[in-house]
Amino acid sequence: MLPTRDRILKIIVNAARLTLGAVFVFSGFVKAIDPYGTALKIHEYARAVGIGLQSDNFLFAIPALLLLTVEFWLGALLLLGIRRKIATIGTLLLMLVMTAITLYIALTGKVQECGCFGDAIVFVVELLVILLLFPTLSVDII
Repeated sequence: MLPTRDRILKIIVNAARLTLGAVFVFSGFVKAIDPYGTALKIHEYARAVGIGLQSDNFLFAIPALLLLTVEFWLGALLLLGIRRKIATIGTLLLMLVMTAITLYIALTGKVQECGCFGDAIVFVVELLVILLLFPTLSVDII
C-alpha cells in the first residue's frame, strides 16, 4: 500500500489527467461538428497575429482539421492513460503554443471570443487567459 502522501498525489494527478483529457476530447468533438467555424476562428487568429492572407477561409480548413484531430487524439490518450509520455509532451506543447497565442490576443484585444469549444461554450479571451495561467498537473510524475 502506498504512503498517504503518494496516494493523494496519485489521485490528484489522475483527476487532473482525466479532467484535461475530457476537456480535450470535448473540444475536439465540438470542433469536428463545425470544422468550417473552426477554420473561420483560425483565420481570425491568423489575422490578429499578422498573418493576413487575402484568400478564402478554405485554406484554413487544413489547420482546423489538424487541430481538432490532435486535440481529440491527445484527449483520448489522456483519458485512457496510454502513451503517457507522448500525451504529456503533446499536451504541453499544444498548451504552450495556444496559451501564448491567446495571451497575445488578449493583450491586443483583436479577438473577442476564443473559439476553444466552438459555439458550444463561448469564453471571452481574458477569462480564458486567467484559466490557462493556472498550472496543469498533466505531467506524469508518478
